[in-house]
Order: sequence, then structure tokens, then C-alpha cells
Amino acid sequence: MAQGEIQVGPVRVLGVSDATVDYPWPLEELFPGVSVGAWTDYRARFPDVFANATTYRSDYICYLLRAPGRNILVDTGMGPSSAPLAALFGQGGQLLDKLAAVGVRPEDVDTVVLGHLHPDHVGWNVLPNEEGYRLTFPRARYIVH
Repeated sequence: MAQGEIQVGPVRVLGVSDATVDYPWPLEELFPGVSVGAWTDYRARFPDVFANATTYRSDYICYLLRAPGRNILVDTGMGPSSAPLAALFGQGGQLLDKLAAVGVRPEDVDTVVLGHLHPDHVGWNVLPNEEGYRLTFPRARYIVH
């Protein structure tokens, strides 16, 4: 299921959440030197970003751009439970299931654009198999700046 979508000319842009995680480290650990009270205004303005007063919540969203004859995926999220970031948080992402829910199979993606190479942006690039790893989106051209 898409998190939200907009239409830009012939291109439909869908936000697809791979995973939402609550960080296991309190805000004081993530942001040393910032008091808990300093987050009050942010919690009021952005309540979905906090699980509670001291816990940061992150939603790893990828974007699917659907144009006539094209499926472009921007970032590949946290990845399956075997991916390093997913293993750290103890949960795998759901990107492939959510793409399937909007009618897109991995082989339907023709381009993967990676915003940068942090683990929350590249998690579904590859999947383990008996020979090591294989591309998750086998027909896609992978692009990173």
C-alpha cells in the first residue's frame, strides 16, 4: 500500500514505506548534549517522529515513479531481515510486498535511483542466494550520483 501519492503530468509518484522503526537508543544517546526538554516543540509539531518522550521513530520511505512504460524506484529502503540495518533493528522491511500490492514485481522495475549509499537507502539492492547475492531488481539500471 502506498503511503501517499501525487500525479505530476504523466508520472504517478507513490511513497512506499519499507519499515517504521523505533530506535533502541534514547534521544540523549542519539543526540548527546541535547536535553530531553529541547525536543518538546518538535514532538508537538511532528508527533509521528517520536514513539514517546525519549524515543525517535524513523519511517524508511522509498518512492515509486510510474510513467507510461517505466517503473523507477528511488531508494530501496532498509531491506530484508538479513540486511545489516534490518538485523540491527530486529525486523525486515516490507518494500517488495508493498510494491506487489500496487502491481509492481521486482522485474518490472527498470531503474533504481539511489539518493546516497547509507544502509537505509540500499537495503533491497541485493538478496542472498546460493551463489552469494543476486540483484533484487534484475532488469533495473542502478544509478547513484
